[in-house]
Amino acid sequence: MLTTNQEEYRDYLATPYWLQVSREVKKRAKWRCQLCNSPLELCAHHRTYEHRGDELNHLNDLICLCKRCHKIFHAVEKEESLKFKRRAAKQGRDPEETLPVAPSKKDIATSTRVLDSNLIKSLRVCGRMTAATLEAIGVDWSFTRQPNWMFRLRGRIITEEAYQRALIGKNKRVRKKKRR
Repeated sequence: MLTTNQEEYRDYLATPYWLQVSREVKKRAKWRCQLCNSPLELCAHHRTYEHRGDELNHLNDLICLCKRCHKIFHAVEKEESLKFKRRAAKQGRDPEETLPVAPSKKDIATSTRVLDSNLIKSLRVCGRMTAATLEAIGVDWSFTRQPNWMFRLRGRIITEEAYQRALIGKNKRVRKKKRR
């Protein structure tokens, strides 16, 4: 049984606007899956849903996937989310709770932080980063399109203030405009 949000999204994917968006994404990818290069059963996949309803102005937020890769992607994403939630439950905490990382002595002396795997993990929500978090640490969308981009964040130096803004940004959700 589909939830109301799932039904609304399914209906949205059947609109002429979405069909145009999907066509543009496939055309940009030269009618090939961007993961396996297959030309069969292609679809447009949202990286995030921040620009839902305005995708034609934000095509870089969409990728072209074949049906097989799309299923694999969502299965992995769902499993990662479940693992994260199970781990949080075992630790007796809310999976959406912000877990700041204490600064080291060197960080305190310089008012900076070096991004390591623990800091990066503390900024993620269900394995992802919000737009507000990315902005706070100075990462633009083009960087997030690279393979293993979160791994490449390691070693970056950010200010303590940027880290605190990123933690606040982790809990921000973009309000979606209702379409009429």
